[in-house]
Amino acid sequence: DQLQDLRPDYISVTFGAGGSAGDNLTGRIAAAIQDQYHIPSVAHLSCVNYTRDEVAGLLDSLKAMGIENILALRGDILNLKKKVDAGAEHLVSQLFFDNDDFYDFREKARIAGINVPIQAGIMPVLNKSQIERMVYLCGASIPKKLARMLSRYGDHPAALRDAGIAY
Repeated sequence: DQLQDLRPDYISVTFGAGGSAGDNLTGRIAAAIQDQYHIPSVAHLSCVNYTRDEVAGLLDSLKAMGIENILALRGDILNLKKKVDAGAEHLVSQLFFDNDDFYDFREKARIAGINVPIQAGIMPVLNKSQIERMVYLCGASIPKKLARMLSRYGDHPAALRDAGIAY
């Protein structure tokens, strides 16, 4: 409800959010956002550990729910080029906490012939354990300045939120 007042361009829904991929809760949440709030949604779709048929089934389910915007997760520069060649019109980078990581990624994409917009993948710094878990899962790194901030404010949610916004 609070996000609706901000009129975001879209709301992104994490793959498997609150359930398993089999029940396609991600698609149901994304559809509810569109239906109830009239805000475009972007459903994440993990392509890891699923067969081609399972991914096709998830895609069919998303289409039936009216979900047109899909963030297909995973892909190095080679796979990104394949995604763009197959019709991807917009890319979102992996989350990062050092701007140089994004600039390097964008340059490698350009060299590989990827010429679609690349949006910086960001994650608000609101919860120390959430940030540490995401960094672990995706292989990102935590710069020393951010690590000090997490250590100092990790047990104080309001202070961590303010420090995270400033960072």
